[in-house]
Amino acid sequence: MHYWSPMPGVHIKSTIIPLGQAHLRIHDIQTEKVLFVAEGGFSTTIEDSSTFSDHKFAQIETPLGRSSIRALKGYDDADIVRPEVNTNVLYPRSIFPCLQGKIEPGQHRLISLITGAMTAEQDSKWRTTSEK
Repeated sequence: MHYWSPMPGVHIKSTIIPLGQAHLRIHDIQTEKVLFVAEGGFSTTIEDSSTFSDHKFAQIETPLGRSSIRALKGYDDADIVRPEVNTNVLYPRSIFPCLQGKIEPGQHRLISLITGAMTAEQDSKWRTTSEK
C-alpha cells in the first residue's frame, strides 16, 4: 500500500496485489478537481506484434509473450499506445496497453488487472541465463 499526492487537492492510496503472471492495481482516489487518468501495462517490442483492444481490454502478443490490461472498475476506455522511437531502453520501437478515464471531484476507486507473461520458450531462456 502506498499513499501519494501527485498535486494539491488529489490524494491516492495505491495497492498492488500479485496474482502469478498478473497483478491487480487498486487506486482509491480523493480529488477536488476533474482528473484525466491513465494506467499502463508492460511495454514490449512492436516487432512481429499483434494487438487487440475493445472498451475495457487491450492486449499485445509478440514472440516474447503477452502484455495485457483489463479495466475492472472506473476506467472509460482501453487502447494500445505506440510511443515515439527510442523512448524505451530495451526496444527501439515499443508498444504497451493502456486504460484511460475521466473522474469528477469526489471519491473514486479504479481497479485494473495487468498481465505480463513470457512464452514458455522465453521463460526457459531467462531461467537458464539467470542460473549461470
